[in-house]
Amino acid sequence: MSDHEQEHLEDEQVVEPSAAEMVADGFPEVDASIRERLVRDRAKKKERQTCDIDLPGYSGELVVRYRLMDGAELEVIGKKVTRQSKSQAARLVNGSCDTLIAACEGFYLRRDNDELDPLFLEDSIAKYDQRLARFLQFEAESAREVVLGVFGGNDMEVIQHQMKYAAWMSDTSRDPNDPVGPLGEA
Repeated sequence: MSDHEQEHLEDEQVVEPSAAEMVADGFPEVDASIRERLVRDRAKKKERQTCDIDLPGYSGELVVRYRLMDGAELEVIGKKVTRQSKSQAARLVNGSCDTLIAACEGFYLRRDNDELDPLFLEDSIAKYDQRLARFLQFEAESAREVVLGVFGGNDMEVIQHQMKYAAWMSDTSRDPNDPVGPLGEA
């Protein structure tokens, strides 16, 4: 091996930390307070399984709680919407509606002290269904029509609301009601 090849090989070698640089649990030494914060932050992200999102146009008084969905659930929705709709616009609106319907845990009313009370209709919490349509005094035959009715028939408002929910799913540590862009940018 030539001197040039030897120098090149030495440049590519990965230097492993010495035993003195390792801590008892096998991780490189890291400031313990930083590691504790990272572990705490990760635990908070893992435990946050729902989010509450204000519904636009309801003066902050009507809030919907959504649960964290997994990829398999979203894939089922995507396949269903693709089969049902040829138009890209219809797929976008229907996919947004179906995602909100599937993720919905229930509707809540915000009191003056900012606490949330479940909106009970006919002995169970309201969801995107006929009971909510009757409560808000509009006609709807399907859950998708209820979603559209809640948003006043505004397709873009439905899509934007679903994007808020999707941004929260991608980072459950953030507040979905913060005034940020649809994908979480400040």
